[in-house]
Amino acid sequence: MAAGRIITAWPASPFYLLLFLVVGLLLAAASMTSLMLSFRLAGLGAWPSYMLASTMVALAVLLSPFNLVVAEYESRVLVPVVRRVEFFGLPIHIPDIVYALRKTTVAVNLGGCLIPVIVSAVMLAKLALTSLPLLLASTAAVLLLAMLVYPASRIVRGVGVVVPGLYPPIMASILGVLVAEILGQPWAAPLIAYVSGSLGTLIGADLLNLGRLVEMGVPLISIGGMGTFDGIYLSGILAIALSLLLIG
Repeated sequence: MAAGRIITAWPASPFYLLLFLVVGLLLAAASMTSLMLSFRLAGLGAWPSYMLASTMVALAVLLSPFNLVVAEYESRVLVPVVRRVEFFGLPIHIPDIVYALRKTTVAVNLGGCLIPVIVSAVMLAKLALTSLPLLLASTAAVLLLAMLVYPASRIVRGVGVVVPGLYPPIMASILGVLVAEILGQPWAAPLIAYVSGSLGTLIGADLLNLGRLVEMGVPLISIGGMGTFDGIYLSGILAIALSLLLIG
């Protein structure tokens, strides 16, 4: 499976497909509202804000079943085995542990990771056009949130990397409001909150744990792999909503 290949992961049954659609539509409505308010505060008109937000949200939902393979790794892992030997015709089973080669495929979910990164790039571009200090402070907020998220992340076998659900967006919203107020640009708080929530979670939870997942021999690592239900996507959206509440 070469890099560049697309892996699709559809819901396993009609019930889960229906659940995915219902929850996806509810999240889409909440995402639309949050993103539109952020773009309006950034100076975009009502119609451009609506079009940009609706396009980003629609792509996030529609592309969430698709994962783009970006790399493959091989690692040696310890595997428990049972050897069978015979002693005077009697079978004896001996437990043992041997090294085995495991291949790990690393993929990026198009809806749960790529779209939040693109939205973050759009917001960073707006911040850069406003002032260099605002861009630098936003970048610092991203790195700080990554440093806060990484110690709180845990690797759970069969699940992946888990982080307390509300922790990243709460911290991102606080950082967004603080940075915006210090620089005298309160309108930028939701944008900084979204960027730090999305990219900070991506770096702190996924990228910094990537090496450990490869060492464990996890067959498939999908960054943002739960699509619109993943922490990268949800952290950004919730961070916007919380920052809007904080700035009143």
